[in-house]
Amino acid sequence: MKEVISFGAGVNSVAMTILLYKQDKVIPLIFTDTCCECPHTYEYIKYFEKEFLSKYKQKIIWLSPLTTPEYYPKFIRNKTLEDYILEIKFFPSIKKKFCTKHYKLIPFKNFAKRNNVSIYYVGFSLEEINRAKRSKKVIESMKTIYPLIENKLTRIQCYEIIQKEGLKLPKKSSCYFCPFQNIYQWQILYQEYPELFQRAKQLEKCINKNRKSYENSYITLLPNKMTLEQLEKKFQNSQNLSFDFFK
Repeated sequence: MKEVISFGAGVNSVAMTILLYKQDKVIPLIFTDTCCECPHTYEYIKYFEKEFLSKYKQKIIWLSPLTTPEYYPKFIRNKTLEDYILEIKFFPSIKKKFCTKHYKLIPFKNFAKRNNVSIYYVGFSLEEINRAKRSKKVIESMKTIYPLIENKLTRIQCYEIIQKEGLKLPKKSSCYFCPFQNIYQWQILYQEYPELFQRAKQLEKCINKNRKSYENSYITLLPNKMTLEQLEKKFQNSQNLSFDFFK
């Protein structure tokens, strides 16, 4: 296996896959799972396999700490990201992007090494050209290609590629308790997956339960220090949300 696509099941990676396949580059797709993605991501993966990849007799290669633990760091093998956070009773450093590194990049890197991958394709759109320049190679000897940037394709054009193919647009892919979610994503979680919103709320409480008294900074999953319990009350009392909620 020489080439693979890094597939996240979001707009960019879906559009990139369509672009490559239409150019007769039928390349295996690798999805690395935290086992905590929002349900719509898992649903879209199945949908994309059925409606598009099946035409090329392809299925997504799925890496997971539960089903392919050998590719993951030892301390998180057989543990979902939620399991690990509950175990250590702390939310990993956001700045160091623990989740991306240990649940996404490292398993991808280990898979690539074991399967002699020398080229991988990443779905950064034209707006992310600086991000692409800053990105470190997953494996030094492996070549990274950014098809969307090379074709000067913006995120809006990615939407158009997907729609032109007659496919539904994917929603943003992320863990259901991701601290990088905006207010509207939390609202969608609250409305469409109330049981997961409650789990995120309990997770936030858990990581603060055993904190020492001198650690007076309460850890929240929202950037303005609002707790999910407080946000839930706002959702209950308001129909029209805006970013003023964060003020």
